Amino acid sequence: MGYTYKWVLNDDPLFKTVMQFRIDNYIKIQNLDIACSISSHDGKDNAHALVYDKEEDLIGIASIEIVPQTKTIFFFRIVIRDDLKGQGIGTRVIGELIDQVRDNTFSCVAGREELTYTNIRLSSGNKLLGYYKRFGFYVIGERYVENWKESFYTIQLDLESYYSKKKKQQKEGKITQQEGKNKKEKENN
Repeated sequence: MGYTYKWVLNDDPLFKTVMQFRIDNYIKIQNLDIACSISSHDGKDNAHALVYDKEEDLIGIASIEIVPQTKTIFFFRIVIRDDLKGQGIGTRVIGELIDQVRDNTFSCVAGREELTYTNIRLSSGNKLLGYYKRFGFYVIGERYVENWKESFYTIQLDLESYYSKKKKQQKEGKITQQEGKNKKEKENN
């Protein structure tokens, strides 16, 4: 992996860092009401990653909800530091988080039994729907409106299909541009 992930739960003192990062790099930038921007997921016993680069600078956060009954991980917040947006960091973080789901990183983090998760779900507004579809996410529910102006869709990624497609691409010698960058970076280290 290219980044370092420090996983914490809501009762960890570092959870305050997660929330402050979200306020500074998402809520204030989007001019959102803080009360409306705190998700219903925030009150649950979920896992949150602080994402650090090689220099150990905090560059992003990711928050997940683990739903063992449906073998689903729900990504409910991925935020990259505002001054780093547009550099492909979010794409790389999402790819690495998908790999962590496959590798079952979250079970031990959240004190859950080990499970093989089969789905990743998240909510996406119209602006990012196409972006997530590039990973293989697809719409599974009707459009709904949150506490602010934008409407959202629940989208899902089936991990078996995702890795089957990835394996096929690797077999055929096709790798994504981001995977090529990751490979090149690893070779340079």
